[in-house]
Amino acid sequence: MRFRALAVAVLAIAVPAIAWSAARTERVTFPKDRPTAAIKGQIRGDSSVDYVVAAQAGQTMTITLTASNASAHFNVTAPGTRTAMFDGSVLGNEFKAKLPLSGDYVVQLYLSPDAVKRKASANYTLAISTSPLKP
Repeated sequence: MRFRALAVAVLAIAVPAIAWSAARTERVTFPKDRPTAAIKGQIRGDSSVDYVVAAQAGQTMTITLTASNASAHFNVTAPGTRTAMFDGSVLGNEFKAKLPLSGDYVVQLYLSPDAVKRKASANYTLAISTSPLKP
C-alpha cells in the first residue's frame, strides 16, 4: 500500500513537469563589423525561446519582431532582474531603449495564451541591434 501511495505521489509530481514546455535558450552573437542580428525561426504552442544578448550600460538596443501570427510577442528583461522592462503583448513589436545596466539581457519570444490554447504557431524574424559605445 505504501508503494502505491509513493508511486502516485511521484507521478503527480512528474506528469506536470513533463507536460510543461521549457524555454529554449540561445545566445545572440553579432558580427564584428556590425552589431545587428536577424534571427529567423518558428515557435509553436507553449514553447518559447529566450535570446540572450550581452550589452553594456549606455548602449541603445533596438528589437523588431515580424511574425506570421499576431499572437507572437516578446519581452525584454534586464540583467539580474525578473520583471520585464518591456512587455510586447502590451507595448507592441518594437523596442528601443538606452540600456541601464551592463550584462546579459533576455529577449523572450512566445505566443499569447489564446494562441497556445489553439495550438497555433508562428514563423518569425527577430531583428536585434545594439549601438556602439561612445568613447
